Amino acid sequence: MRQAIVNIREQRTRGQHPGLILARYLAEQNDEGRDKRDLLVAACVASRDQGLIALYRRAFERWREGLSGVKAEADLRTPSHTRLIVGLGNKGVIEAGLRLHHTYGVPLIPGPALKGLAAHYCHEVYGAADEQYHRGKSYHKLLFGTTDDGGVIRFEDAWMYPDSLADQALLADVMTPHHQKWQTDDNVAPTDFDSPIPVPFLSVAGCFHVAVCWQGPEHAQAEAWTKRAMELLLAALAEWGAGGKTSSGYGRLVTDERTTPIQSAPDSTVSRTESLDQAKASKRQVGSKVKVKVLEAHAKIKGSFFVQEPDQPKRGLLTGDKPPADDKLPEVGAELEVYINSLGPPPQYRWDKPGHESQAKPKGGQGGQRGRGRR
Repeated sequence: MRQAIVNIREQRTRGQHPGLILARYLAEQNDEGRDKRDLLVAACVASRDQGLIALYRRAFERWREGLSGVKAEADLRTPSHTRLIVGLGNKGVIEAGLRLHHTYGVPLIPGPALKGLAAHYCHEVYGAADEQYHRGKSYHKLLFGTTDDGGVIRFEDAWMYPDSLADQALLADVMTPHHQKWQTDDNVAPTDFDSPIPVPFLSVAGCFHVAVCWQGPEHAQAEAWTKRAMELLLAALAEWGAGGKTSSGYGRLVTDERTTPIQSAPDSTVSRTESLDQAKASKRQVGSKVKVKVLEAHAKIKGSFFVQEPDQPKRGLLTGDKPPADDKLPEVGAELEVYINSLGPPPQYRWDKPGHESQAKPKGGQGGQRGRGRR
């Protein structure tokens, strides 16, 4: 009986379900980890199976057609220099997990994970400029709910485009923690004589379809609030990233070139005040270069500042990487030229143009790993 199971597992290169291969086809492990690497390669090959892609394409179109009512949608992609890994800590027979669709075995980003990311970004970034976006306040509760109420916005799972599977969506990756004893024993110090230990795992690259839908009662501001939720999610995915190892540059998702970034519509419920310079403000758009004055440094987010445009009634937040010109951060009172990242309210700004590759630049660390990662 055991030999029969081993014979089936030896045929894993002909499998069509990456998730099944990863969960059930590891027969044994040797010291070199060759069996694990072979298993990961087999899962990558299975994800590009034409039969799987054809089946998944029908399921993907059926899912998109089922997104009804007031909704906001966007195509997001991983930049060319980074990847995504969701479910790194999932339990399984291999050391590093990966979140895959249960039925089709293809990459998926769960809706609850997207909602949690957007809710935290709303509290930390938007809440810094307008307290109504703080957790527990009216705007935050409306969008994301509480423990007793789910809020008016439903965050759908993000499905990968079928065409991305053919473009090698699953990719072999490796992290190399250098100080294993130090990671497991606080009494052992890391030294230059420690040997790196390669840990193979799978990461994801490609294009995802992201959607949020209104699930509250009929309301005149349903579309505006739905767009606001998508605006928050897009900013969080571009700046913070989803999944694991985000501090090493993983997880960034940016607006696909085929779509136009969603901009917030004028909304009296959200802004509650009308700008005196409405005609001038209507010309502002995401990606525009504007001049701002530095008001103060953010107390919690390192390298971020509260700033204000001369013609805007509300101050905004300047976040992102360090200034591209040099490594010196500006002083309070300085005037800078930056890019609009979100119209708000409150407005958000970046040092670099939204969608530029530097917004996904690794910032050091390993997102919960005390080693180094490389691909």
